[in-house]
Amino acid sequence: MKIYSIFDKKSNNYGPVMCFPNDIMAIRAVEMDLMNGQSVMASYPHDFALMLVGTFDESVGCITADNMPTNVYECANYLAKAEK
Repeated sequence: MKIYSIFDKKSNNYGPVMCFPNDIMAIRAVEMDLMNGQSVMASYPHDFALMLVGTFDESVGCITADNMPTNVYECANYLAKAEK
């Protein structure tokens, strides 16, 4: 499993971690939150990005952090997708 976190660019902080098998499922979960429209992330999508921060090996219970988080999805990209 991959470990993700939402990065708040304005406050320069990472949110709680989430686990998904792949980037597509993680992006889908973020887009569902954006679509809902009731979250801070939905109100200010330009301020947030989905970041890959590590992996979780379910067979041994081991968490491995990446050296540097990787930007997987800019939440502002949802605005262009929603307009279509």
